[in-house]
Amino acid sequence: AKNFLVLNTERKDNSLFYGQLRADILAEINGSSIRPDLDMDLVINEGSELTYELPETEYKVLDHDNIVKFVNTNQKEISTSEIIPDSVVFQGINLNANIDISDKSSLTIVIDPITQDKLFVKGNAALTLIINEKGDIDLAGKYDVSEGIYDFSFYKLVKREFVIEKGSSILWTGDILDARLDVKASNLVEAAPIDLVINQLANASQEELNRYRQRLPFLVILNIDGQLLEPEVSFKI
Repeated sequence: AKNFLVLNTERKDNSLFYGQLRADILAEINGSSIRPDLDMDLVINEGSELTYELPETEYKVLDHDNIVKFVNTNQKEISTSEIIPDSVVFQGINLNANIDISDKSSLTIVIDPITQDKLFVKGNAALTLIINEKGDIDLAGKYDVSEGIYDFSFYKLVKREFVIEKGSSILWTGDILDARLDVKASNLVEAAPIDLVINQLANASQEELNRYRQRLPFLVILNIDGQLLEPEVSFKI
């Protein structure tokens, strides 16, 4: 398939994954019609935009097994095999996909849907996606960031835009919901340094105090480490 439209949705359609995703696909399909085996090579096309939003409540819902059960309220539980013969029940897909991503496409990760803290990144990656017949999804590979922005909010008091440095990365090692962040970003702020050194200025002259009241450029460095569901954020200047 050439320039195949894999995804074309908005947040109202699915708040977990949405956006527009196009890819060139080379696929080999084996197995049977009720349990096909798919081996794919996907190259994500230029201009693709995917948003990945993961509230904690959503994670807890997705983490449960056996969400749907068929039950006979009079007696015992009834399995799907007792309702429909096995011969016509679709039994799932075994998918093994190699995904090639370039910095011509973008990825947005909404870390906090309440404050709208989010990463907007472009980068390169070679990922492996595996989906088994039960619907379990595994993702492995490293997304190397070439450029991006992190919108950071501190409650409703401060909102800053940090420029993500090249060399930052996002790593998946299995569970698609469990990415590991290694992101460094910076923001240039003009501020008076007097609040930082006021405790050391007890005997300072007025002239010295005035010097520390001048606005100076400070580079604020933000580090985001740890798991996507529980990111560890730290600062230095």
